[in-house]
Amino acid sequence: MSVTLSEITNTQSFGVWLNRTNQMVSIISSNAVTADATTGGSITTGNSTVNGYFHANTLVTHSLMGGNNSSTGILNISTNAAVNSYLFVPNLSGGNTSAASNLNIVTNTSINSANSQNILHVYSNSTVTTLTSNATSVDLKSNTFFVRSDAGAYHSNTYTTVGTSIQTMDQVDITETRSAEYLIQISENSTNSYYVTKVLTIHNGSATFITEYETVGSNVDLISVTSDISGGYMRLRITPTTSGLPVKYFRTSMAV
Repeated sequence: MSVTLSEITNTQSFGVWLNRTNQMVSIISSNAVTADATTGGSITTGNSTVNGYFHANTLVTHSLMGGNNSSTGILNISTNAAVNSYLFVPNLSGGNTSAASNLNIVTNTSINSANSQNILHVYSNSTVTTLTSNATSVDLKSNTFFVRSDAGAYHSNTYTTVGTSIQTMDQVDITETRSAEYLIQISENSTNSYYVTKVLTIHNGSATFITEYETVGSNVDLISVTSDISGGYMRLRITPTTSGLPVKYFRTSMAV
């Protein structure tokens, strides 16, 4: 908010000086965004508009929207924007609190996490979310891709086997997920071994039921697959024949 104060001259009374000082104190406490060294920083209550650039090394927000408090606008995440760590905003949308608008994630925007696993989470309670671009194609590149709706979720990831004993490739919360279908691919170039298979698994809260089908490849014995429940999770467990196998999988799951 912009507030204008007229200058004080040395011919004006002490009362004018006192009144203007009190006005400045009120503006600082009520109309200005302040910062200091206190834990968590200072808190300013109300609405604020910055006409120009706003820079922060770390931006923490509960809601990030386009437009302003009174009119709909487009939220642009501009070219070459990079998020180094996990990006989590409870509400990320275009428009404002009363009207929806477009959310644009522009070319060359990247999300890079600190542990080298790129995470892109898209949560939606609506039936259809549309992503469009002026370019001929849209690439969502990340080691992990996860989209969830009320009915279920879509998730892709990569896993590298460690040793040849049984190990957990993936797991889902049994309070959120009832069943899952996996498309699993292994490409072992050094031995010219390639393998793809589908797995269905479902649970009843205490036990799992699993079947593997449509298995094809030049070597279909690279892994064996089982499932179980442990610690409140339905786990997909694999026993590989070789350590260091690169495993790619896509999971489609249905809600409880």
